[in-house]
Amino acid sequence: MKLQTLPGRNKILYIDTESSEYDYYKHMNRIKNVSNKAELPLFFDSFCLRKENAETIILMIEAYLNNTPECSIIILDGLLDIVNNFNDEVECKRVVNFLKKITTIYNLLLVGILHTGKNEGKTLGHLGSNTDRWAQSTLEVKKEESGSFTLSPKFLRSSGGFVPIEIKYSINENKFIQVNSTVQDSNKIKHFSNYSDQEHNNILNIIFEKEKYFTYENLIVEISKIEKRGINFSKSYIKFFKEKNYIIKNSHNEYTDYRKQI
Repeated sequence: MKLQTLPGRNKILYIDTESSEYDYYKHMNRIKNVSNKAELPLFFDSFCLRKENAETIILMIEAYLNNTPECSIIILDGLLDIVNNFNDEVECKRVVNFLKKITTIYNLLLVGILHTGKNEGKTLGHLGSNTDRWAQSTLEVKKEESGSFTLSPKFLRSSGGFVPIEIKYSINENKFIQVNSTVQDSNKIKHFSNYSDQEHNNILNIIFEKEKYFTYENLIVEISKIEKRGINFSKSYIKFFKEKNYIIKNSHNEYTDYRKQI
């Protein structure tokens, strides 16, 4: 990804909460090699915080931001280490509120790395559910058996999707290069009954981010625009949402979000 810092605020903070010191410095060396620099640039602040607990990491992030107003991008690898229990609803909501707060107050971009479960491929626990719900964009990175990586969009709140791309590190060119693209078959469009829970949630998030209440007719229009499908598809999808108790009709005959608010 190519990221652009804000004018006059070119500091980037990179926090690694997972790697051993050996792997951390190996990673830093790769950054220098790819950027063709003998040393890391002065605008790049990097810390290995593997030995710190969740509370300390959060305090260190706040301290850094209070003392470094030039920072406009934070890369946090990984998000699981800023909570003690990723299945604790209250703690996960509190941590997500912290992330929302600092990105708003300090006007910065936060790139968070969160691993998925090995079996289902979903982000882990209540932390995963909360970050999926509130993130501006969610991208999935999958390592292939060949050693390459496939990057695909899961949810882009204010942008269109893109065809998944496959990249790999080229020793000869000393950089990551695109090696393939996954061509989507337009004749094989998934029906909503085959969507994952996260895909349903993403669609509802887009709808109710615009308005809190929708008439039946307006809800049909919104779903048709998002899904690029016809009226009958949208009517069936609304019926599905009602049966799943995702939406509910109020006394004014308007539909609203009825999902559990965490």
